[in-house]
Amino acid sequence: MPDVTIRHLDVAIADWDDASVMNVAKEAGDSSLKTRKRCATVTGKVRACNAAYGNNGWLGVAQIWAKGSHIVKGTAKMNDFYLASPSYTATNRQHVICQEIGHLWGLDHQDESGADLNTCMDYSNALDNPHPNVHDYEQLDIIYNHLDGSSTVAALPAGFAHADVRAQANWGKQVFTAADGRSVIFVRDFGRDLRVVTHVIWAR
Repeated sequence: MPDVTIRHLDVAIADWDDASVMNVAKEAGDSSLKTRKRCATVTGKVRACNAAYGNNGWLGVAQIWAKGSHIVKGTAKMNDFYLASPSYTATNRQHVICQEIGHLWGLDHQDESGADLNTCMDYSNALDNPHPNVHDYEQLDIIYNHLDGSSTVAALPAGFAHADVRAQANWGKQVFTAADGRSVIFVRDFGRDLRVVTHVIWAR
């Protein structure tokens, strides 16, 4: 990631690591443009990538591969075509990165009305909340504060594990649209309780 985005990523990692049930660690990745744009998944891990993905309408996309109620891997992509432009501030960029990574943990938006709840996980059209809030941490406690013997690195069917969902045409069925149309959720169902969930923030 470019230096400015690395700083945003470091802030987001520190924010989410503050949750009592999280232990977020950054690993070095391949910084080549081709690798960043592909943002290949790794079972048992999540990846955050940025690149100029083009004039495709989205600021950020988070995709999670889910097996039942468990996330097995995920990617968060930030589109520098828009976010690196003067139209978006550092706060806007931080909001988007924070939110897309929050989706990778399984968090949804806190509210669907457009109300500003002082969290990066809200629908605020202004994209002006760069950090999570206490409620986000409480939700993570509910999601992760248990042991059930499930493994996120167990073998997965190849068609699901290697599904190419980079193009919007492969995101599956649109299942939710925010009142302002800015945030959308798609689900591609692979059967046997396997699905890829795609969270999108559209550009304005």
